[in-house]
Amino acid sequence: MLEREFRRRFDAAFGPMIDDEFPSKIAGASHPNADGTSRVAILEKCKLFEVFDLTPEPENPVDPKAVMILRNDTGEQVGYLPERTAHDLLPQMGEPGFRWFAVLHQFNISPETQALVGANIIVARMVLNRAAGPAAE
Repeated sequence: MLEREFRRRFDAAFGPMIDDEFPSKIAGASHPNADGTSRVAILEKCKLFEVFDLTPEPENPVDPKAVMILRNDTGEQVGYLPERTAHDLLPQMGEPGFRWFAVLHQFNISPETQALVGANIIVARMVLNRAAGPAAE
C-alpha cells in the first residue's frame, strides 16, 4: 500500500481520536510462539491496515516489561514491540481514557529469498472519550 493511501485510510478510520502515533517494527517475528506456531505464518495471513492489540506480558521470563502484538480478531501472536519501545510505552498503557494499538503498515520481504521476514506497524494511542468528527471540536 502506498504511503499516501495508508495515511488517507488511517486518518479516515481514526481521525481526531488519535493523539499520539509512531512507527515501529515487529520484533521477534522470526521466532516461534510458545505453542510452536510460526509467527511468520501468522503474519502471512494478515492484511495491510489490520489492527493489532498490544498486550503487556508481565510473566515473560526474559523481560517482564515485554508487550505482545496480537491479531485483534484471533488473538494470535505475531511478535513483540521492540524492547526499548515497550519499556517506554508500558507505563502509559494503563492510563484511563486511552487505548494503545497497532496497525500493520508494511511487510518486510527478504531480497534474497523473497520470503516474508517481518513487518512494520504504526503504534497509536486512541482517546476513548473523544467523539469522532468535526462536531466534537
